[in-house]
Amino acid sequence: MRKTINVWALVATLAVILIVYFVFSSSLNKDLRDVTEQKAVADQQLLRLQEENQQLKEDLEYSTSDAYIENMARTEYGYMFPNEVQIVFDNPEALYGEENMPSP
Repeated sequence: MRKTINVWALVATLAVILIVYFVFSSSLNKDLRDVTEQKAVADQQLLRLQEENQQLKEDLEYSTSDAYIENMARTEYGYMFPNEVQIVFDNPEALYGEENMPSP
């Protein structure tokens, strides 16, 4: 006995399979676009953090130098070398005028 396949059932099954494929395909494409955008943002953030890290390493290296320590001792703590004279202006407006005052 020979079995026959209903053509319309086969066409309907193939149509359902195609519809399911396109629905999942578009969903996967959207997910892929989202992940690609997230990766681009993460790459930019990584680059910014690497630059910041490099700057912090340079600052750390500079902060251990004699020039930095001397500058901090002079500006923050008022240290001077022996036989050095410190001049302090009580009225700097007289030198610069009100408009041209340097910022502290």
